[in-house]
Amino acid sequence: MKKPARKWLTAAIVTGLLTMLAGGYYSYHSDRIAVDTFKVETRTVAPQVTASGTVQPGEETVVVARTAGFVRDVLVEEGQRVKSGQILVRLDSDDVRIKKESASAGLENQQISLDVARAVLAAKVRESQARLWLARERVNRLRTLAEAGAIPQQQLDEAEVELVAAEQAALALAEEQMTFDRFQETRLAQTAAEVRLMEYQLDKGVIRAERAGTVLHIGVKKGEAVQPGTVIAIVSDLSVARVGVLVKESDIGAVVPGLRVTVSSPSVPGEEFAGVVKKVGLVARAPSEENPDPAIPVTVEIPAAAGRLRSGVTAEATIHIAAQQAPVVPLTAIVRIDGKPYVFVVDGDRVALRRIWPAVNDKEWAAIRKGVSPGETVVVSPPDDLTELSRIKVKKLDSSAISLSPAAKYLAVAGLAAAPWGEVVIAIPFGYGLGLSLPVVTGLAWLANLFPVAVICLFFRRWNLSQRFRLESPRAKRALALINKYGTPGLALLAPVTTGVYIASAICLMSGAPPARVFAWQALGLAGWAAVAGAATFFGFHLAERLF
Repeated sequence: MKKPARKWLTAAIVTGLLTMLAGGYYSYHSDRIAVDTFKVETRTVAPQVTASGTVQPGEETVVVARTAGFVRDVLVEEGQRVKSGQILVRLDSDDVRIKKESASAGLENQQISLDVARAVLAAKVRESQARLWLARERVNRLRTLAEAGAIPQQQLDEAEVELVAAEQAALALAEEQMTFDRFQETRLAQTAAEVRLMEYQLDKGVIRAERAGTVLHIGVKKGEAVQPGTVIAIVSDLSVARVGVLVKESDIGAVVPGLRVTVSSPSVPGEEFAGVVKKVGLVARAPSEENPDPAIPVTVEIPAAAGRLRSGVTAEATIHIAAQQAPVVPLTAIVRIDGKPYVFVVDGDRVALRRIWPAVNDKEWAAIRKGVSPGETVVVSPPDDLTELSRIKVKKLDSSAISLSPAAKYLAVAGLAAAPWGEVVIAIPFGYGLGLSLPVVTGLAWLANLFPVAVICLFFRRWNLSQRFRLESPRAKRALALINKYGTPGLALLAPVTTGVYIASAICLMSGAPPARVFAWQALGLAGWAAVAGAATFFGFHLAERLF
């Protein structure tokens, strides 16, 4: 190998090593973390609060027995619609009915006897009053005659004695009538109370629905003994479905009664129900394994879901919050520490961890009530190693913005490596810049660049390229000069950065080198340059990222 060529090769190797060492140095000693950022801005958001829960039964009424007895008749079935006051179950109350009929008959007889006695006593009173009137008239007449001297005084005295006796008799009869009435009325009242008691006991044996609804459960069977408090039936109003959900404490501030809600359930696939927030709980539920954060119960009412959503099935409720203006950050910017939301706020080339109080969220954005202000910059999708006061570098290129699929990107790398003006030294940085895996890109570029070499070696004689190949081009002349100086191995090793592997392969074959030997040296040379290009690409990209 001649001296100028040896110096040139040595300079290339030294340059590659220095590039690798410089890149490694900066990669090892730099503590800046590359991040994506977002500037907080005010937007109009129409957030949604999503919560899970279960369908609750309608307003239930538990019907219980009010007296002891045996079930004589069960008049309804589970699932049957009943009206308010409809008889559900009858208890066996024959003994009470007999007592009631007997008491009613006794009350009727007492009333008849009282009426007769009152009639007799009234006749006596009238007769006594008549005698009293006659006695008074006689005394008045005899007093007039006695004053005129027409009769003796003794006759008048006898008449006045008879008057006093008549008055005393009338007074005694009046007192007797009053006493009799009080006594008889007391007896009648007692008997009537006994009848009412029997009627009440009979009524307790007839068990009715307290309100209209659907019978969810029958708790007794015919002939079964029951005691006061035994559950006879459960009746529920299923005309309105209710869903109980648990809303996170960070979202509950925006949830108020009357908000529109969309409810879905796996029990009714593909269908959504429109409802409203009926009630917001006042006490948060304690954290559990299923719900690690405190949550507030919210009741959603769905008028049009009668009979469709069965009690106890799971449901997903989306509460639609009214549109509002608020500072927003991407949901991916929020990190949770001990269950509380934080964001990393950019301060120069460092970040500060700051607590925030989100108002509500939609699918992509979180409206912030307190913690950050419009104009501040936060980190999006913070890396796991990002901590308080970490030094950062904002990414300049987001490879995810290139809207090519990974397969299309790899195909582009292969095409560029196989192209005469591409090869590994260009294809590898290109593929890594697209965000692809550097080891995969390196191997793919080497294979794609080597494939046309294999085709040239296999079909060189058949195509008679030695006759068609033009030796007047500058690259061909350069290849001839290099093969004369370094032979086939030297040209193969230098080809990717001097003449190109395809021209070099053709020149080597034209010079009489065996195709297998040419292919082997080209494969070795491409492998070396692919390794150098991969290392330089890795450290070069990282160095550029930290410098710029």
